[in-house]
Amino acid sequence: MDLKLNAQTGVLGALLLWPEELAGQILQRLAPEDFPDPTLRNLFRGARQLWLSKKTVDPVLLVESLGKAYADPVAQIVGMTSTKAHWEQYCRQLRENHQLAEIQSAALAIASQGTGLADARRLLAEASRLLIQDGELREGTYAELMADFVTRQMDPAPPDY
Repeated sequence: MDLKLNAQTGVLGALLLWPEELAGQILQRLAPEDFPDPTLRNLFRGARQLWLSKKTVDPVLLVESLGKAYADPVAQIVGMTSTKAHWEQYCRQLRENHQLAEIQSAALAIASQGTGLADARRLLAEASRLLIQDGELREGTYAELMADFVTRQMDPAPPDY
C-alpha cells in the first residue's frame, strides 16, 4: 500500500508520534467514520481502542493489536509525518469532508425519491439535521430554552461576533 500525505495520514501521524499531548484531543474530535480510507479508518479505530483501554497509543502497540498487515501503513505514516503543527486543521477537514459526503448522500436519496412525499420529507429532515450539526442548534423544552436565553441575555460580557 502506497499512502499519500493528506489530512488522514497527517492526523494519524500526529496521533502516533505525539500521543501524550494529542491523543485525547484528536480522539474527542474525530470518529472512525471521518476516515474514508478503510485501512486508515481501522488504524484510527485501533488507536482509539488502545486509548480507551488506557494503553499507550504507540505505533508498535497499534500494529501488535491490529496485526502485521498494518505494519507497512503505520511505518509509512510515521515516516512521512514531520510535524504536529496542523493537526487541528486536519481534524476539521476530515469532519467537514465526512459531513459533506453525508449531505450529498442525503441529497441524492431525496432526488431519487419518485413519488414518496413522506419519504422525501423524512430525508429532508435528516439533511437539515446534518447541515446544523455544528452545535448551533439547541434542543430542550420551552422552559429550558427560555431560561437559557434569559441567562445569556443577562451576561454582562459583550457578545463575541
